[in-house]
Amino acid sequence: MTREELMSLVPRTKYDTECVQALADLGYPAIEPILPELLEWIQDMNWLVALVLAPFLASISLPLAPRLRLIMTGDDNLWKNWILRDVIGRSPALLAELIRGR
Repeated sequence: MTREELMSLVPRTKYDTECVQALADLGYPAIEPILPELLEWIQDMNWLVALVLAPFLASISLPLAPRLRLIMTGDDNLWKNWILRDVIGRSPALLAELIRGR
């Protein structure tokens, strides 16, 4: 699937959970090219799409670490909180990897 085709599956609204299910069905590594766009949907866990997306992203685990490090060095403390609680907090292996700092 091309990046453009994958981009068509990125949620468009905070209620667009069908897209998340379609992406989860594709799985990782197929959705790797659009991880930055998907992580943006975790900026507010009050969004329905974020509630569905966070467990899927956590299931990716270790390959997500480099992208999460970028978020954690940014200025958006609320986003960092959601990432810590709802993505990293659901993946012990990812938490251990980020603590190690590789």
